[in-house]
Amino acid sequence: MSIKIKLFANLAERTGEDKIEVSGKNVKEALIELENKHPALEEKIFKDENKQELSDSITVIKDGRNITYLNGLKTELKDGDKLSVFPPVGGG
Repeated sequence: MSIKIKLFANLAERTGEDKIEVSGKNVKEALIELENKHPALEEKIFKDENKQELSDSITVIKDGRNITYLNGLKTELKDGDKLSVFPPVGGG
């Protein structure tokens, strides 16, 4: 199964890539694989080491919808799904 993850801003800078392919049956598994491939993202994606909650500073969009309004980290994935991962946006 192939899930495409698009990273934005400083997340892409940390990995040196903005597009990464992972696998996983749900969002949590895909994000864990992303962390495993890019340890520089550890402690940026999940709130705690048990990986039960997404960090407050990360937004994850699945095929155009925020996973908060789907099934959170348990949101199921199928081959070809796309995830976008955004850091907090600031400005003034």
